[in-house]
Amino acid sequence: PFENVNHQLSRIVMNIPFLKNNLSPVSFAGVTVDQYNKGLSELYEFNRFELLRNIFLAAYKRSAQIYTDFQLPPEDPA
Repeated sequence: PFENVNHQLSRIVMNIPFLKNNLSPVSFAGVTVDQYNKGLSELYEFNRFELLRNIFLAAYKRSAQIYTDFQLPPEDPA
């Protein structure tokens, strides 16, 4: 019964460090399940992180373009 909630919670928690540092959150929209699973398989089975890294970077770049309007303005040092 908690399967879907666990996925949502993990995505929220993953974004906490980004949001705390006024960075765009990550969304894996546009990444297919097959791409993601292949990246995870290469990491777990062969200790190769390149594909998963590339998937993450592409997803983050896309998210940064989408969510730039949601970033906080810089704090006034005065």
